[in-house]
Amino acid sequence: MTGNTSLRATFQPAGIDFCDVPPGYLYQTYIDAIFTSGIATGCVQNASPIDRRYCPSEDVPRNQMAAFIIKALQIAAGQPAGGFTYPTMPYFTDVPSTDPYFSYIQRLKYLGITATSGAYSPDELVTRDQMAAFLVRATQVKAGQGPEAFTCNGGVAGASVSCATTTPYFTDVPSVGADQFFPYIQELKELGITTGCGNGDYCPSEDVARDQMAAFIARAFLGLHSHSFRIPPASEGRGHSAPPFRFLREDLTKG
Repeated sequence: MTGNTSLRATFQPAGIDFCDVPPGYLYQTYIDAIFTSGIATGCVQNASPIDRRYCPSEDVPRNQMAAFIIKALQIAAGQPAGGFTYPTMPYFTDVPSTDPYFSYIQRLKYLGITATSGAYSPDELVTRDQMAAFLVRATQVKAGQGPEAFTCNGGVAGASVSCATTTPYFTDVPSVGADQFFPYIQELKELGITTGCGNGDYCPSEDVARDQMAAFIARAFLGLHSHSFRIPPASEGRGHSAPPFRFLREDLTKG
């Protein structure tokens, strides 16, 4: 080696799947779980984790949400993530067959996980109340039940009542007369998929970020609930560097 020769080395910590999800990141376990299971491949795909990115703080649009859920259903059923069929005639005027998310959105509608008709609005961001409806219907499909054939226990073990009649779990989600997503959010809570965003709230109108989406998906389809591993309190994460945390407090922060 001469004095004019320079070397550049890049080091990647062991056990890291994405370069923007460092060790100790609040949602790392969830993100790693949906990656290793084949549900997510990241926002920048690369064979090496040195360059592979998940983009955890980016919000999730409705087209990506469809892909997350359909892949999760496939994996939960022991099937390849892309090994599903779908109607080839477009259901929605704004999702043509050339759309890269066409197959997922078609499958979502076919299974009854979305009740939308006409336009799907694939680029619109998914809010937490909408996410509750999508996830509850999807877990029903996973269980071989009708998407809307779910009931709640209202906090009484073994009971089975209409979720619309149960006492609200969250202060910012009133009864069904005022909020159409009330039954879904109640069921999402009872399934252990959400604990809210803190202070007794659910934050229904907030957008869902990709890291929070990982938590929702891992809990709903992979059985990865918060009790199965240690979640650092949100206050412990404030000293971490990039990626920035979204302190919205679902279990770990929000989800």
